[in-house]
Amino acid sequence: MSFVLRLVTEAAQVEPGSSAPIALEVISRSDQAIQLELTVEGLDGQWTAIPVPTFGLEPRSERTERVFLKPPRESGSVAGNYPFVIRVRDLETGESQSVQGLLEIRSFHHLSLDAQPKKALVTPTRKETEFQITVMNLGNFEESLTFFSTDIDDNYAYEFDPEMVSVGPGYQKLVTMKATATKSSLLSNSRLHAVTISARSTTTPAVGANTTAQIEQRALVSPGTAIVAFVLGLIAFLWVLFLPKPPLITSFSADKGVVTVGESVTLAWETANASSVTLDLGGERESRLPGRGSRTFSPQQAGVVTVLIEAVANGQNSKAERLTIEVRPKVVAKQPEILQMSVATPKVRFGSTFRINYKFNEAVASATLSPTNQTLDPRGDGVEVQATTLGKTPYKIIARNADGVLVERVVIVEVERVSNAAIQLKATPDVLEVGGGLVRLSWTSSNALRAEITIDGQTQPLDLTSGAVEFFVSKTTTVVVTVFDADNLPKVERLTIRVKQPEPPPPSPGEGTTGPGTGVTPSGTPSGPVTPPGT
Repeated sequence: MSFVLRLVTEAAQVEPGSSAPIALEVISRSDQAIQLELTVEGLDGQWTAIPVPTFGLEPRSERTERVFLKPPRESGSVAGNYPFVIRVRDLETGESQSVQGLLEIRSFHHLSLDAQPKKALVTPTRKETEFQITVMNLGNFEESLTFFSTDIDDNYAYEFDPEMVSVGPGYQKLVTMKATATKSSLLSNSRLHAVTISARSTTTPAVGANTTAQIEQRALVSPGTAIVAFVLGLIAFLWVLFLPKPPLITSFSADKGVVTVGESVTLAWETANASSVTLDLGGERESRLPGRGSRTFSPQQAGVVTVLIEAVANGQNSKAERLTIEVRPKVVAKQPEILQMSVATPKVRFGSTFRINYKFNEAVASATLSPTNQTLDPRGDGVEVQATTLGKTPYKIIARNADGVLVERVVIVEVERVSNAAIQLKATPDVLEVGGGLVRLSWTSSNALRAEITIDGQTQPLDLTSGAVEFFVSKTTTVVVTVFDADNLPKVERLTIRVKQPEPPPPSPGEGTTGPGTGVTPSGTPSGPVTPPGT
């Protein structure tokens, strides 16, 4: 074991949207400098940040590295405990050590409430109206909610179906609220009542959300209308008996007064004494629509759209009612750009994890990585990918803006098989005097199942368990040791043992050539074989 790990902080509590550091001490037990790689397993890659993923460690030294845990503030960061593993791997030998920690994500609450329609109508003949209440849980903790509703004059009784709901993180529920008028008048002016609708957590009363709506309460007859009707009724009684009543538009409204191009607008109307209605939508006329109903349309051009409605009965049209809707131009999203896409090295080991770095401009709304189909964080800066396919693989990033316009960029990564076996050689001595001598070759290995040693072109098996072997060397020699891992993949290490050359004798008259019997090769190296181990 060339190094050991110690987790200084074993557990971290983090509220989504913030970060917490985890300190890790790495202690070297090796006599040589080692290069290490640090990774985090068991957590979403977007939840972690490693400032220094690879680092060096001097012999017999120690170093403290930090990993930051940063779950985003969104519903996907569900409150709870998440165990994780920090793994440190020797980049040369493949040896790895790991420690386990715990991430506790705290809960946060965020509720949203909306009521549709925003305005409803009750009359003496229709005392009950309905609202559709949408409650959305934008927090990271499941909420159990109850509902309440009030109005200032206490004119209505409220009933919710269901009365209580549980909404998980990131989900929404639809609740129906019925409002029934408890007070009514046959003779009064129309009144508009503001209604406050609330949702409260049953476990945390301080957590809740509110929204408002309006209920228009109309009497059967207003005071002024009653007086006029009484006077005119005496005069027009016979006319009323024999003449048909003219059609009338009693209400006409739009759910939105300002929209963008392509956005939907819903018109709603009610009539009296009418068999049908006629709508004019900015010049497009529609007839024979029901006397009470609604119509949805989507303006396709910016400007002001004028909508007219007329009630029809027995060939007679009522006075046209008018609405104007402002249509604003649709904002076009900027072009998406992939500003950067790169890998630290174009060649990686099969089964290992490597990082693809990227950077987008602010127009990118979503992005994916193929062929892994990973969803990328548009505001992130990288993604971890596992090398599972041998050979050259193109990795493509596809980025889109809010309008669906996309751009692509590709980087090629070559995945190759590399032996997990490793061996370190040492010759004692590694420099011999003239004529050579006995050399002791020792070694340490890891993940090796068998080995071979080659000296001067002669190859023979090497017993890894012995740890050392001695043999005679008479000239400068390179020893080649090949180790094989469990997949029979080789790893080759070489060591050169140098033999010093003799000093050449001073030249004398008539000398300067070599010949038989001198015992010296033309290069000046003493002749004689190298005795390989085991002979």
